[in-house]
Amino acid sequence: MYRRSGSKIVPASALNDADNDKYTKIKKQHSQVRAFLYTAVLIVSAGVAFRFVNNIGKQSLRSGRSSPAVLVQPNVEFAHSKPVNEATLAKEVEEIDAQAPPVDDATLVKEIEELDAQEPPVDEATLAKEVEELDAQVRSIKHEVDIFETDKDALAASKKLQDATRKLLAARYGPKEPYRVRVDLEYQNTISDFNQRGAQGSILLEMAPSSLVPHSIFSFMEIARGYKGGAFHRVA
Repeated sequence: MYRRSGSKIVPASALNDADNDKYTKIKKQHSQVRAFLYTAVLIVSAGVAFRFVNNIGKQSLRSGRSSPAVLVQPNVEFAHSKPVNEATLAKEVEEIDAQAPPVDDATLVKEIEELDAQEPPVDEATLAKEVEELDAQVRSIKHEVDIFETDKDALAASKKLQDATRKLLAARYGPKEPYRVRVDLEYQNTISDFNQRGAQGSILLEMAPSSLVPHSIFSFMEIARGYKGGAFHRVA
């Protein structure tokens, strides 16, 4: 069987073989095109992904923090602490206090005495000498500086004098405060209530805390200790 192909007459079998060759070539070309397209898509996707990760890295460098390259997966549960109200906290504190053993005042006083006993004892004469030397040092600084209260060296010397004076007060007059001085008086018979109250009387002077003005207290106590007698005029 023959078929016309252009101006030539060729067998039908030969024409079928030619068609098959053309189909095979076309199919092969389509396969190559598809492969090329797939490769191009993969390359473009890889480029987009690389650029995305690169942009995240640049943003992290600008902000000074490191950002994770992998996104957190959804449906991830995080544990959060439950809010606690004031009543619950107060109850917990009371339970903790209840567990602690009670300490009475006598035990605390004993512990303080034991701590005081651990310090090396200093006799009164040594303390008095130290106060005298520090007092002379402070007086010398007062003549050298313009404003005593703003000079660092002056304030440091003054603090040393105050600390030493507190120790001398406790050693000479006892640690219990406040210190008091009683002044015994003898009135003249010319005062208005002499017949009712008599000639004898007294004035009780209470000192300020040694934590405030220790050297002033010590100076007054020393004057009162050596005071023999005198007189004053009462302004009525």
